[in-house]
Order: sequence, then structure tokens, then C-alpha cells
Amino acid sequence: MTRATSTSTSTSTPTSTSSTELSGRSLWAEALVGVPTMAAEQWRHANWLLRWLVATRASVLPLTVFAVLFAWTLATPGSWREWLMGGVVLLAMMLAHATNNLINDWVDHDRGLDQDNYFRTQYGVHVLQSGICGRRAYLSMLVSTGVCALVLGAAVCLFVGGVAYAFAAAGAVFVLFYTYPLKHWAMGEFAVLLTWGPLMVGGTYFCMTGAVSVEVLWAGLIYGLAPTVVIFAKHTDKAQQDLHKGVLTLPVLFQRRLGDRVTRALIPGLATLQIAGALVFAWLYAAPGMLGVLLGVPALLALARVTAEPRPNTCPDDYPPQAWPLWYTTHGFVYARNGGTGLLLGMFIQNLLA
Repeated sequence: MTRATSTSTSTSTPTSTSSTELSGRSLWAEALVGVPTMAAEQWRHANWLLRWLVATRASVLPLTVFAVLFAWTLATPGSWREWLMGGVVLLAMMLAHATNNLINDWVDHDRGLDQDNYFRTQYGVHVLQSGICGRRAYLSMLVSTGVCALVLGAAVCLFVGGVAYAFAAAGAVFVLFYTYPLKHWAMGEFAVLLTWGPLMVGGTYFCMTGAVSVEVLWAGLIYGLAPTVVIFAKHTDKAQQDLHKGVLTLPVLFQRRLGDRVTRALIPGLATLQIAGALVFAWLYAAPGMLGVLLGVPALLALARVTAEPRPNTCPDDYPPQAWPLWYTTHGFVYARNGGTGLLLGMFIQNLLA
């Protein structure tokens, strides 16, 4: 287990790495686990897949993979149809998440938000803002990724029918409008909770089984708290810059009304709520596999220690410089990864023993 502290941060946490340290296979590896910094020459020589991985920030796609796989453990697929639907939905969700990341960077760049050394440009290459990728090439990448996600989603809806259309429509709204206006109107965190929670988990479950229930939606809401911890931590990291830019995320509003200390405390608070919800779920529905979330407790304790103190103004000497300026985000991601892994392992073992 990785222990998230200010002196030891997992290399699998999304971070940036200097382009002078990366070449060949190492650049591929960093594109999968972080957000590397690339020079224009490296971008020109990279193939289309490596460019896509970097531009879409593929290192955060595991949050989506975990959500869909969690739905698989709830659905316990047995027939080839259920496995096929689960696989197609997984690919569609990953492409939708990638589309959202591309839209995020496109919209923020187009609105001028990413100018003046904004937070997004500091922890890894922003291929559009840096100029290494032209607008036409970027738009082509965005449209092709979005169309692939749309085609797969439409195919699933046509095959499954029913409530699948409602899940897909709600997901499309959040993909298209998360960056603006939802993120700017303090609704981005709620969008993440609903998207990575009931929509992904409940939607995947329905496509695989043809059924949905309050139990499944609640389980999805519990899982969705993990990505919400990450996004809330990230918005807390950049709250001052967002305030200056007029981006009113929840942490910005909370800092103005409740103060920085309370806002920071909400990060481990959300993680604690997830663990508590999983424990109650395990008890009410006789689902011991949900106890796997306890694998995230050490990371939660480390997250609580870090958020108990104000964010440093500069990168501490004992903190990996390639991870800066991500601070609360890094520790929040470690918790989400460990807790999510625990949920999957727990439910998988439960299904094996059933």
C-alpha cells in the first residue's frame, strides 16, 4: 500500500515530469501514470496514440475504469451478452471521459482561463495552450474521440433500450457542460459525484442486467465519493487562482464563507463519508465485499494530516517537484485509488465465495 505523505508520494499518482527526463518508452509510461511535459520536437515525433494519451490526460481514466468494474462486480455477469455489454460500456465511458478532458482544455483555453501561468499549465503539458498542437489538429482529436464515444453509446442504447437512453443523455450533458457553466457555477463537484456514481455504476449495471435498483444507485453514490474527493481537492489546491479568474467552484465559495480551514477539512470529510457509507451498505445488504474500502484508511489518515495544514506557497523540499503544484490533489488521488482498489477486490472476493 502506498502511504500518502508530504515526504512520500506514489509515482502512480498523476504528476508532471520534465521532458528532459523522458524519452522513448519512459514517455509512454509517464503518459499512462502522469501528465508529462513535452517539447514541441517530442510532440512532432510522437505517434497518434501517444499524443492522444498525453492530450486526454489518460492517467486519470482509471477513475472511470474503477467505476465500471465496480458495476461489473455488482452485476456478476454470467452470459456472453453481459460480458460484451460490460466491455462496450467500459470503452464508451473511457472515451467519454477522455472527450470531457479534451473539452475542458479546449473551453478553458478558448475563454482565456489558462493564460498567465494558470494552474492547469503548471502540472503537465497543455498541448493547446503551449502551442505544440494546433487548433485544427486538436479539434480533430476532440471530435474523433467524441464521435467514437457517441457511436458506442448509441449502439448500447439501441441494443439495450429503456432507461439506457436516460443514463446516456444525463452523462452527455455532464460531458458537454461540466467545464462551462457547471464548474463555474459551483456545480462541478456535484456533476462529478453523480457522473462517476449513480450514472456510471447504475448505467453500466442496467446495460448488463436490464435492471436497476435503489441498492445499486446507492452503491454507485458511495463509489462516486472517491472521484469527488479528487476534484474537491484539486479545486481547493487552485482556489485562489480560480477566485482571481472568476471560477466559482465549491471550494472557492466555501473559503469565502466558511474559511480555508473548514474547506480543507471537507476533503478528508468526503473520504470519511465514503467509508462510512460503505460500512452501512455492507451491514444493511450483507455485502462484506464493501469492507474492502478500508484499504483506503491509511491514505485517509495521511490525507487528514496534510489537509490539517494550509497549502504551502512553494513546493516543499521533501515533496516530489514533478507533482507540484498538485498538493491536496495528489493525496486525494492516492486515497481514491487505494479505496477504489479495495472496493473492487472486496466485491470480487465476495463474488468468488458466493
